[in-house]
Amino acid sequence: MITLLMTFFVSLATPMSLPWNKTLKDVPPVENYKYWYGDLNWGSATYLSTSDISGMESELTLEFAGKKIARATLVLGPGGLNEYNCIIKYREIVSALKQKYGSVVRITQVKDPSIDELLYDKECYALKVGLREVSTAWDLDGFSISSTVYGDEQDETILIEIVYTNKYLKEKLTETERRKIIKRL
Repeated sequence: MITLLMTFFVSLATPMSLPWNKTLKDVPPVENYKYWYGDLNWGSATYLSTSDISGMESELTLEFAGKKIARATLVLGPGGLNEYNCIIKYREIVSALKQKYGSVVRITQVKDPSIDELLYDKECYALKVGLREVSTAWDLDGFSISSTVYGDEQDETILIEIVYTNKYLKEKLTETERRKIIKRL
């Protein structure tokens, strides 16, 4: 029983089994992902999946603040997501996240007013064309997690995005992003 509780708390402390609180010398290897581009100095690194998650392709982006991981964004799809299965796949992902991280703090649904004028036969069509978006959020000690299903109206794809944010590095990450913007201006 104690081992089970310790495993549970360790999994809460390190979403995606990433080295969140370690000071990094280089981009970390990530299990089931292949490094694609980016580095610590640039502020982010992107990885491509080597295996699917629930039948969906995925991409992972790590953002760094002070040589530590401040945010991880996991994007599922577009491969494996379509008009027929997007709600089912989103519910699968939310169910798995609930199992790992516990109760949901909030569920948000954003609808474009023009959705009422649209006739469609599949619930995912409104997502696909960017008229609807659904988000689910968790608030843990040290981390905030959100999962969102949305569409890209430009190429009419559907994506599920899961964002893990280290609360202790959030301000530092925001400051780093602000400096990058000022530098570019």
